[in-house]
Amino acid sequence: MAMPLMDSFPNALLIAISCSDTMLIMTSLSISSIAIRAVSDSLEASAMVQSRAQVSNSNFIGQPPSLLSGSQQNR
Repeated sequence: MAMPLMDSFPNALLIAISCSDTMLIMTSLSISSIAIRAVSDSLEASAMVQSRAQVSNSNFIGQPPSLLSGSQQNR
């Protein structure tokens, strides 16, 4: 009569393993999502700093830096 209990044990073990695998996958997806969000925020902050630097340079010189040639920079 112990056979049904032994037959159900591997199924319970498989369910427990699949639940733990699902939790690992969910955790790794969550960590990946946080890392992607951090990189995105970093790139956005970098772009903001770069655009502010271009605005301050163009206000200081009077022209956008990309329009300055070598002869105009020496004047």
